[in-house]
Amino acid sequence: MEFEVLSVTELADGCIQYKIEVPDTQRIYLGYFLEGFEGMCSYSTTENKYLQVLVTPSYQKELETLIAELKKWEI
Repeated sequence: MEFEVLSVTELADGCIQYKIEVPDTQRIYLGYFLEGFEGMCSYSTTENKYLQVLVTPSYQKELETLIAELKKWEI
């Protein structure tokens, strides 16, 4: 799957924010998988078409694992 994590930032409330650049043709797939892990993280599309993913520290390792595995997939 084609996407790139542009930044990872810890927010004031303790959540971790990922800014992910993903092509339009891949966004639906990445969003689908993130939705499948409801409760682990939330995401939204920003004005400039990046995905903004928020995760609590207790699920950050799982999200990192998911991101690594999805990058290996060819769609």
